[in-house]
Amino acid sequence: MRLPRAAGVHLVCEEKPLRDRVHRKQSLRTTAHSRRQGVQGRARIPIPHHERRQRRTCLPPDRDRGAACPRTRRIFGQTGGSETRQTSNALIWLAVENRMSFCGTMAHAEKNQMTLHISEAEVRQMLDMPRALRAVEETSRKQAAEEVVVHPRRRFELSHSGFFHYMAAADYSAGFVAMKQYTFVRGKLRFLVPLYEMASGDLLAVIEADYMGQLRTGAASGVATKYLARENSRVAAIIGTGGQARTQLEAVAAVRKLESARVYGRDAAKREKFSGEMSRRVGIPVNPCSSSGEAVRGADIVCTATTSSQPVVFGTDLAPAVHINAIGANHSHKRELDDEAVASADIIVVDSVEQSRQEAGDLILAFQGDEICWNGVRKLCDVVAGKVSGRTSDSEITLFKSNGIASWDLAVAMKVYAAARERKLGRELPFWADGSGS
Repeated sequence: MRLPRAAGVHLVCEEKPLRDRVHRKQSLRTTAHSRRQGVQGRARIPIPHHERRQRRTCLPPDRDRGAACPRTRRIFGQTGGSETRQTSNALIWLAVENRMSFCGTMAHAEKNQMTLHISEAEVRQMLDMPRALRAVEETSRKQAAEEVVVHPRRRFELSHSGFFHYMAAADYSAGFVAMKQYTFVRGKLRFLVPLYEMASGDLLAVIEADYMGQLRTGAASGVATKYLARENSRVAAIIGTGGQARTQLEAVAAVRKLESARVYGRDAAKREKFSGEMSRRVGIPVNPCSSSGEAVRGADIVCTATTSSQPVVFGTDLAPAVHINAIGANHSHKRELDDEAVASADIIVVDSVEQSRQEAGDLILAFQGDEICWNGVRKLCDVVAGKVSGRTSDSEITLFKSNGIASWDLAVAMKVYAAARERKLGRELPFWADGSGS
């Protein structure tokens, strides 16, 4: 097969680096040592007792390579060798010459079409939980098929204890790329998603993305719940009372026939407000609780959506066969689950193993740097696609640790942009109108 010279794509053959071969030998020694000294959790992941709460381990960012393959595709502009992936000739042509529409609602964008600015209020008009659930489930299947590529989150620490975060994803089958970028400064968050078309390179939209992010995060937990929670789950426990906690309950209620829910947060007034609002929204009783333990005990599904750096859910309170969605902690030193809660899980699923190694404090602190602990961790996209099993019996405890990945942002951004064009919403921004960008 011959590729156009201007395609910007080339095939390379890569040998496994020496440092990886050396690391594998070291890992085998570490594995043997861990088997001798570790204590097995229910997911057959050993969690050492010694210095369990004291030690913290910084994990390297690019261990999630998978099996070595002799033929890989690399995209110009990437640096290093960690962002490679196995591909077929058909997928290369999708990247080079994609002209297809998506969602059945938007044709190929016209040349030099002006960028749309889409506001938070307009996103709320166009995106709801059922649409977000479908988008996240669809992109998960694409990710498993390697049609979607994800770059994990990176951060700059700013002054005044602030942060700038950014991550990106590309959907080669649909022909779109998006970046999620946001700041957290002095307690204020600002989210933005720019959406690009691959074929033209045009910036199609700049989307204000706070509510969109809440919906996609909730939807991801909904998808995880669909594949991991027991079919007869009836009671949900929500730890947290903010916007993310609301979409967690909304998503879980969309995929399971809940009879009731419980909520705990530190502020009693917020608990009461949450209970009233969410009872009306999801149509079931939502009862405020005075402690996390009261909320969690006996619940079939537990969702944590807090900013806590210390555990808020403890293994001693978990019911048999519970499913847990833990979404709040995405720094390596923060956690919402204690060691026992993690060790009790028969199945641990994450959105991205690579990103979890960097920032899933719930797992990093529980695993304590023991490499074998990561061997049993599965990816949500592989569970959705049927490449690996999820729950296999009604007696298992399942855990979905969500960090948030850019493919979810891209998936819902595509839906929002298509709806905005169809409904003639948003404001056109005359970027490069004088032709200087051509």
